[in-house]
Amino acid sequence: MPRTIYDTPFDSLANSVIDITTAAKPGHYRLIDCSQYVQRQSLRICEFTDSIAIISYAAISYVWRGNPLDQSTSDSDLGAFAVKGAEDGDPIGIDVLHHACTASLLEGATYLWLDRLCIMQTNKDDKAWQIAQIYNIYLNCKVCLVLPGGIRQLVTEVEETTWIERGWTLQEVAVPKRAMVLFKWELGPG
Repeated sequence: MPRTIYDTPFDSLANSVIDITTAAKPGHYRLIDCSQYVQRQSLRICEFTDSIAIISYAAISYVWRGNPLDQSTSDSDLGAFAVKGAEDGDPIGIDVLHHACTASLLEGATYLWLDRLCIMQTNKDDKAWQIAQIYNIYLNCKVCLVLPGGIRQLVTEVEETTWIERGWTLQEVAVPKRAMVLFKWELGPG
């Protein structure tokens, strides 16, 4: 049974810096509850004491610093938030995480693994343990969701990104049984 270690509504997320270290335990798996995020507009992070291999979850592949934010976009922007210990990377777009959780649910995955949120970024022991688990995290995920433009915004299918230049990219898309790219669709919802 998972233990909730973080739970906050969208309206408290924008422009915040979240820290899971006060409730999380090193050496445990953590996943985002997609149903809570999409249906209740609340970021809930759950911690698991056992392996997550039997749980239906998606994993995200992205670049730490993605494409610059397009200020001219007409999409709604609910803002973004940072994670303590990972402020050197792009903030996490609330909208982008919503798209990823929606895609996860459509693929039958009720949880989502995003390293930025699911690893205690300020705890060296947890970071080392999680990095040792990454191959199995991607191997056992139901689908890998690729965000080529980064975690702050979705990019169109024609925009250039640095995603393919990352060292981890090959493992993140070759190991899972299925991978899916999320991008901004200019012709309506979807």
